[in-house]
Amino acid sequence: MHPLEYLRSVARHTRADGVHVAQEFAGLVGGWGLSGPELIVAARRLLDRRPDAVELWWAASVIVAARDERSAARCVEEVLDEPHAWPDTQNRVVLVDAASPQRCLVSGRSLDVVAEAEQLELPVSLVVGQGCEVPDEYIDRIREAIEARGERVGEIDRSKFEVTSGSERCPFAPELLRRSAM
Repeated sequence: MHPLEYLRSVARHTRADGVHVAQEFAGLVGGWGLSGPELIVAARRLLDRRPDAVELWWAASVIVAARDERSAARCVEEVLDEPHAWPDTQNRVVLVDAASPQRCLVSGRSLDVVAEAEQLELPVSLVVGQGCEVPDEYIDRIREAIEARGERVGEIDRSKFEVTSGSERCPFAPELLRRSAM
């Protein structure tokens, strides 16, 4: 099977989590040496199929913005293999879906935990998983995608919470947001 066709099949599986899709993308770039326009088109096609995969946004941005795509892809795979950094706290702990410097997206049961804790004035610690720290420009697209899968999603002000982040922010790659025909 052609590597790009394999990547499309991975993206079609809606049950595949964002980490798995991002790792497969990074593996393809690192192994087959995708670069330039071919890399950007492959990333955009994947993101069009899986805009809810925050880790894919992160991985694609890091790789597309890199001078050496293969090295960047290997680094991305290593980072995504690392476990989340959990805080040592008595607070309620919530794993966020996506985070930017200003805001965080939280969905499902985690949204209920944050709302309940705020109502009871209990402290909450937010955990930003590996590959979930993205530029603010991506947050709205990710939110739309989470809502499209039928989940409730809320946006919370990051400055009001203790935040533990295990990954670095990725660079903004505006070419990933284009929605033109491919």
